[in-house]
Amino acid sequence: QASTRRVDVERLLAWMASGEPLLLVDVREPDEYRAGHLPGALSIPRGLLEPAADREYVAHDPELAVARWRRVVLYCDCPTGARAVFAAEVLQRMGFQHVFYLAGGIGMWQAEGLPVELRVDAVRCYRRRGRLSEGGAG
Repeated sequence: QASTRRVDVERLLAWMASGEPLLLVDVREPDEYRAGHLPGALSIPRGLLEPAADREYVAHDPELAVARWRRVVLYCDCPTGARAVFAAEVLQRMGFQHVFYLAGGIGMWQAEGLPVELRVDAVRCYRRRGRLSEGGAG
């Protein structure tokens, strides 16, 4: 198993600017996500990550279905990235190939003066009933 890899804000910005497919996943709880999240991030709380990433569910979502072979960057709000690190290790065990966690999480992103989104109507949120859907809060 590959070791968990960290990415800093500067490298994440470069990846985002490159146009290469990238999946950002906020592993915090829904209320934390609604308070502000990285632009375009998908909300999948840490406790719901396994069912969301399981093949049974990803087959219904093209973004997650191809995520096993593209970069996935997870983040949380702790300076150590504890939830994101654990989530990254889980995804690696599930067969995801290019998993990273954002060093310093959303706090580091904001410390760099970068914007967060507050709206959730245009962002997919994982819902507790076991599916991905458009719009609404999870």
